[in-house]
Amino acid sequence: MVIVTPGTEADPYGGMRSSWTTATRTTVRGWLQESVAPEAPDDSRTDDASGWTLILPGNPPIDERCRVEANGETFRIVFRPRVVNSPRGVHHVEVKVMPLGPT
Repeated sequence: MVIVTPGTEADPYGGMRSSWTTATRTTVRGWLQESVAPEAPDDSRTDDASGWTLILPGNPPIDERCRVEANGETFRIVFRPRVVNSPRGVHHVEVKVMPLGPT
């Protein structure tokens, strides 16, 4: 899987803005798992609510600005990545993601 971190470019007003055309790509190991939880009972809905969690070993270069490409899809980060520590330091990072579509 690949972490895509946006680069920067000048905007028309002389400031800087994020740019996917100047993004850096970092290949990492990890796994993506879908979590499904039943929604609260409602007379109009019977679907399950689902989400995706990306689990990355160690302390990869990822933050809420990044996107992730995995399994032929691109995902955006929904919340700030959560670092999970062990007595030896960072064990892994958990990232809630949402699909954007095919890569």
